[in-house]
Amino acid sequence: MEKLAEYFLEHLILDFEGALDMDELQKLVGDTPEGAQLLHVIKDDDGLEEFILAMTDGLREHITSGINREILSREFIEYSQQ
Repeated sequence: MEKLAEYFLEHLILDFEGALDMDELQKLVGDTPEGAQLLHVIKDDDGLEEFILAMTDGLREHITSGINREILSREFIEYSQQ
C-alpha cells in the first residue's frame, strides 16, 4: 500500500494524472491482504476510473492540512471496505 500511496502523491494535482492501469495497480499493491481487497473492490465496482475519481474527491478535504502516505493508505483501505 505504501508504494501505491507514493504513486498517488507523485501524480496528484487538481486532477489525477498518470498512466495507472490494473496491471500497474496490482504491482503497486503487491500480495498484501489489503491490496487484494482493494483490487477486489475495484473489479467489482465501476473499475479503476471510479477508484481514481473517488480518491481524488476524498483527498480534497486533506489538501489544506497535507496529503501524505498515511492519509492515502487510510483512504485506500476505507475505499476497499465499502
